[in-house]
Amino acid sequence: MAFSTAINDPDNSSVVTFATSGGFTNYSLSASHQFGSGGNRATLTYMPQGSATITDSGNSTFGLFRITDSVGSITVSNEPFQLIITQTAPWAATATVNCTLSGTITSGSSLVAVTFPTQSNNLGAVFTRSSNPVNSNNSTSIAVSVTAPQPNRLTAIITGFGPRAAQKQMQLLLSRFAFDFNSVATITLRSADNGDGGEFQRRQQLCLFLFRIRQCRGEKLAGNRSDQLTRLH
Repeated sequence: MAFSTAINDPDNSSVVTFATSGGFTNYSLSASHQFGSGGNRATLTYMPQGSATITDSGNSTFGLFRITDSVGSITVSNEPFQLIITQTAPWAATATVNCTLSGTITSGSSLVAVTFPTQSNNLGAVFTRSSNPVNSNNSTSIAVSVTAPQPNRLTAIITGFGPRAAQKQMQLLLSRFAFDFNSVATITLRSADNGDGGEFQRRQQLCLFLFRIRQCRGEKLAGNRSDQLTRLH
């Protein structure tokens, strides 16, 4: 008699695929806007990161801000910008990041400081920036390091081998989050979806009934309320 076990990751969690998009919060989420006018103006355009794939971990970008039609000098201070990270693998997830832009622009080589609310973003995969704010212009992208997540699920295929070349195979799906909750007590009763107190009381009475008719190591539990269960020796 013998058996073998094979463990697989059905989501292929080591492969991360993502892209970005975004727009200026105060200008209908347009990706491009002209600041200033006449002899002092410049147009800022967000160039998003197209679909990128990282295996295990690696470096990529969140795109860049292109400066065009720069005349004279303009100053941008804490201009709201909404950047959206769309992860498509190993599972779908989206994060909306509310950034701000600041800087004095005199040419296409001027730098725009992009300030993020946090140093990293966790969508399962973790996207981390080396500094905050991050400078960007026509030739400087918003650099980011990408780290793939741990698997959410695993499949276990167990094969048993018996006499006369007999085999029996069983497959299990193991989920990290199947019972991912914090219990408020050792014994927790779930009420009805509609909050029906009567249904909760019925379940409570059933639980108490089971305690009263069961014995464990010669000890009994009794009580008439879930928060007043006492031990009777």
